[in-house]
Amino acid sequence: MPPANFLPHLPSAAKIYLMNQKLVMPEGKKIKKIRNFFDTYIWDGKSGGFIYHDLTVAVDEGLNYLAALGLMAYTEFLGSLMPKLEGEKGRKRTDRKNFLRFFYRLDKPYYRYKFFDELLKFKFGQSKDAYFIYRSGLVHDYFIRGKIQISTSEKLSLGSFVAQKAKGAKSVIGVGQNPVTGNLGLATSTYFRDFIKLLSEWRDKLFLGEDSRWVNTFLTSIS
Repeated sequence: MPPANFLPHLPSAAKIYLMNQKLVMPEGKKIKKIRNFFDTYIWDGKSGGFIYHDLTVAVDEGLNYLAALGLMAYTEFLGSLMPKLEGEKGRKRTDRKNFLRFFYRLDKPYYRYKFFDELLKFKFGQSKDAYFIYRSGLVHDYFIRGKIQISTSEKLSLGSFVAQKAKGAKSVIGVGQNPVTGNLGLATSTYFRDFIKLLSEWRDKLFLGEDSRWVNTFLTSIS
């Protein structure tokens, strides 16, 4: 049987094949603990997991405000289980840092959510970021702060924030500005699409690559 530490160095397809053939060592206690938490409370990679289930029902049934609230709250919670962002300052965790650790990693490698956050701060001031306008607005005020529209699949633009639109500036992501009304928006199904994509990438880091930085941060956060 191959040694346990050879798995992280293999391509993903090879890891999946070997695991299916039961040719790798069983998961260690650390990974088992993380997998149990992830599968139960977040997403098991299929159709299970409390967060995945509740958001799926809310989005599919068109419960837009409930879906938006859940997406913002879970963005903050899940960010608390992730490593620091590159360039993140200070050792102390904050709710804003937790939120941005997940939010900024959406839509890699394009980082359009991070770009959107920078545009918000440029337009409204440094403290008026996505955390303040979207997350805190929904959690504390019921409404997103500002002229906001929440829908299931509204097409939102980043480019309409910029007076001289650069080529390719318009992007369909889960947050942005309605190019017709000018209102800020949150498209729940689009945000959820990117949300699940990031969860899938995260599971690969933890269970296929066993990235020590991601594994240790997760384990410390749930202990």
